[in-house]
Amino acid sequence: MPSSRPRIPLRRLLPLLALVVPAGVATKLYDGPGRAWVSGSLSGVFYELFWCLVVCVAFPRAHPAVVSSGVFVTTCALEFTQRWDAPFLRAVRRSFIGSSLIGDTFVPSDFLGYALGSLAGWGTLVRLARSGRGRNPRGPT
Repeated sequence: MPSSRPRIPLRRLLPLLALVVPAGVATKLYDGPGRAWVSGSLSGVFYELFWCLVVCVAFPRAHPAVVSSGVFVTTCALEFTQRWDAPFLRAVRRSFIGSSLIGDTFVPSDFLGYALGSLAGWGTLVRLARSGRGRNPRGPT
């Protein structure tokens, strides 16, 4: 039985991902005033938003609250893995992408950025879901 939940179309998600990815990378590479906050905390907001959008690409009918809370819990768990110094994790963390995706240093203040990013992800997904409701894809009848 198909879900009655509206499907968020890729044509709405992909442009947002095209904006969020460079913005997130820019926060990691930023070297101006407030560098520590931008690179540490603000980047966490984009990180969460990125993962909320990616999960929604994979599961376009998923409830925004389930997506954002699942992303939040998962990324918080990943934050705790940064206290684990396993050889395979060290190998992943040596690259920019690996370090950006799983992190390399446990910082408790990152949880605030994750919470804000998950809230932003939830709000974005709710708006995208609402914008697709009530429209007939074949035009007016």
